[in-house]
Amino acid sequence: MQRILITLIASLALGAASQVWAQAWPSRPIRFIIPFPPGGGLDHTARTIQPRLQELLGQPLVIENKAGAGGIVGAEFAKNQAPDGYTVFLGNTGTMGLYPALYQK
Repeated sequence: MQRILITLIASLALGAASQVWAQAWPSRPIRFIIPFPPGGGLDHTARTIQPRLQELLGQPLVIENKAGAGGIVGAEFAKNQAPDGYTVFLGNTGTMGLYPALYQK
């Protein structure tokens, strides 16, 4: 559990580090995109770490379930968001590893 929390915080920090100018981060709510319906494993993981991350970061963490096409709808949605460090995609082996190898788009 602690490894997941550390990994997520590091991912968020790396996304914010790509900015050219210095700014306070996070300065607005952070969105977690879950590519499956509520109640699944990824949704449970996100909702388990949500309270602690909100406390650590001082900003709301909004969980958005974007279900459809085995996770492709959520992955596509996350891909099209601004690369500003405020959107985090939580995928699984299919959405992160298999689908890019199986599908052209």
